[in-house]
Amino acid sequence: MSSSSFPFTPPKESYEIFATGYSGALVPLQFQPPSSIQIVKDGQLNNQTGDSPSWITFTEGKFPFSKTLGYVTSEAAHNGTVYVLQKDQKILPVPSSSSPPWKVIGNKDGYSTAGGGPVASCVQGQCLYVANYNSGSAAVIQLGKDGIPVEQNGQPASVFQYKVNQTGPVTTRQDHSYAHDAVASPDGKWVYICDLGADQIHHIEATQGQDCRQSINQQSQSTQLGSGTGPRHLAFYHDKQTNKQYAYLTSELASTLTAFEHDPETGALNIIGKPVLSVPEGTPLGGNQTAGPQRTTAELAISPDGRFVYVSDRGDDVEDHITIYKRDQQDGSIQFEKWVKSGGKMPRHFSLSQDGHFFAIAHQTTGNVVIFGRDPQSGDLTKTGAEVDGLDQVAFAGFVPK
Repeated sequence: MSSSSFPFTPPKESYEIFATGYSGALVPLQFQPPSSIQIVKDGQLNNQTGDSPSWITFTEGKFPFSKTLGYVTSEAAHNGTVYVLQKDQKILPVPSSSSPPWKVIGNKDGYSTAGGGPVASCVQGQCLYVANYNSGSAAVIQLGKDGIPVEQNGQPASVFQYKVNQTGPVTTRQDHSYAHDAVASPDGKWVYICDLGADQIHHIEATQGQDCRQSINQQSQSTQLGSGTGPRHLAFYHDKQTNKQYAYLTSELASTLTAFEHDPETGALNIIGKPVLSVPEGTPLGGNQTAGPQRTTAELAISPDGRFVYVSDRGDDVEDHITIYKRDQQDGSIQFEKWVKSGGKMPRHFSLSQDGHFFAIAHQTTGNVVIFGRDPQSGDLTKTGAEVDGLDQVAFAGFVPK
């Protein structure tokens, strides 16, 4: 994509992106619009954040933390850990000097998440909430003012083990609870845990005081989803004009996106309309009842203006897709708009830049990160030509907040 073909004036400053891989890779990338992307060679932290880093939650250098931090979860099957990154300076020009822009702080061996397979997290105040996928639990970690976990009795985390009455019918994926996401509401009053195994979203009333561990026993309710749908990831949108809050959910096993209106007082998620498929009408999902469908959804993002919602689709035989939904700004409902080819296979994760101009899409199977430009009017996505290959089992590609 040339600068003349952008539907906006491309920024002159570069963007910083972090890619993680199940091979132990933690790789900073520098994207310079319109079409240049390179690995920051001296900034790589490979094998410094565990064997399977897969998710990073960034802070923005605002209260209560003065510096930009990144919390990296490493997906050990039984003993998951989280590592703390601190940004010392702005990303360096490529080629960089010998001084890396990021470093691991605190315990170099990481901090226990009191569960197996931590796949996602969120920061609310001085609390880090973690979803432990394999153990189906939510962990809460108290953070000091420097952002480093504070241990009590030798343990950094308190954990809530979900005990559900029943699980879903997709037996190989839903034999017990599987916590796949931890997301805070826009007002910070609630944290939600997507339970793929139980077809539920669990609600936690977030602690407003200093002791995060108080919130772990304040699960107030759960939102029940359709049987066998497999809720995976949740994202919120706060309409500042109406002061209403909305939430959008990808259901991995149903390949759908569901819209909710969020009640900040009770924490309730009230469904809007019906779940909408992420594939064009008539497209088979494949697979079977025991193993689940061949086509599944994964990540989602909402445009800054709230007009579009984007979802990644996996399982195509040739090349996977990003689905574009149009969002009704009056009632929060959604409708399928189109899908575009993602530039690789198995887009496990993608992220949208803060200004809404660019997408970074991580393809686990093909091991590449592809940058798309986004038309703010139509919502359409177009390849910029910027791409990094050879990232083994890449699981995450996140824009670092500026």
